Amino acid sequence: MSMRQKMIIICCVTLLGTQAGIQSALADTLVRVKPLADVLQKTFYSAPADVVNEQHILLSTELSGVLASLHVQVGDFVRKGQEVASLQCQDYALSEEQAKQSVNAMASQVTLAQQQLKRIRTLQKSGSASTELLNQRQTELSALTAQLKGQKIQVQQAQHNTRRCMIKAPFDGVITQLMTAQGVYLSVGTPLVKLLNISQAEVSARLLSTQLESMQAAGRIYFALNKNKYPLSVRAVVPLIDQAASTQEVRLNFINSSALNAALSGASGEVVWQSSVPSIPPEYLVRRDGSLGMMLVENSVAKFIALPSAKEGQAALLQASAEPGLSPASANNMLLIVQGQHVLEAGDKVEIEATAINNGSRSEVKADAGTPAQ
Repeated sequence: MSMRQKMIIICCVTLLGTQAGIQSALADTLVRVKPLADVLQKTFYSAPADVVNEQHILLSTELSGVLASLHVQVGDFVRKGQEVASLQCQDYALSEEQAKQSVNAMASQVTLAQQQLKRIRTLQKSGSASTELLNQRQTELSALTAQLKGQKIQVQQAQHNTRRCMIKAPFDGVITQLMTAQGVYLSVGTPLVKLLNISQAEVSARLLSTQLESMQAAGRIYFALNKNKYPLSVRAVVPLIDQAASTQEVRLNFINSSALNAALSGASGEVVWQSSVPSIPPEYLVRRDGSLGMMLVENSVAKFIALPSAKEGQAALLQASAEPGLSPASANNMLLIVQGQHVLEAGDKVEIEATAINNGSRSEVKADAGTPAQ
């Protein structure tokens, strides 16, 4: 073979290789896609929380005396108005009886004064009694009537003291502590028991402003304790910011009354809420020109959409996108590249695998302290 023939063969091979490279470069990139709606996750946030109860009171005696009996023990449930303890009440009962007798005596004097006044009026008509005597009898009757009213008030006070010998529960609750014992002399204000109103338990959490906004827009909130979930609703947000932590306190009520018995006052757990905005798993995020985002397919062309608030290794909220047409409602009509996205640039032509589009189940992702987790 001559040198000329060798050169011709080399040139042909080179041309063929160049043509193959050009065809390869012009070929569409094969990718796999899923409907964006099938990839989105439910995003949950969480923050530390405590079950608090301000109605944990000391039940005290309003009178002084010897404790005759204590009718409860620690852990007992009592109803409103139920007798918890009683004092020896003989002295107060005697005072009540004495007050009643004083009323009877004063009532007799009032009756006599009325009769005397009536007689004087009769005598005055006949000219046998002076006006001065009539005025004197009227004054006596008025004074005695006033004294009778005062004695009746004393009877009411004595009866009230007698009733206060029995110490009753002011609300439904549970006895958490005994403070004294039978036979002890008690002065006014001595605590007898400690009573907890379990129906007034609520959850307290301290949240940042961004967390608070997310919770107020949440569709579901619950208190997590020992693998149990108790539904909550926001009762109030305290309008005071802790300057050191930049947080606000939020108070939440238990929706189900059964949770009040299970979620013990003083327990510490987590308040968890579901974001109203879904998130995109971190494995589908790509970085282009310094921004994190996702790669979609539109008319067989790769389209990069930046997610400004996205962070490396974390799920990104869909609402963070600067793309006007992108929203949870439009996710069903968009195709997300789930395989092959890392080698693509915006504007590249792509070819979708025929079996790539399928329905996937949506998962859930829990976030801590208001930041979406993986």
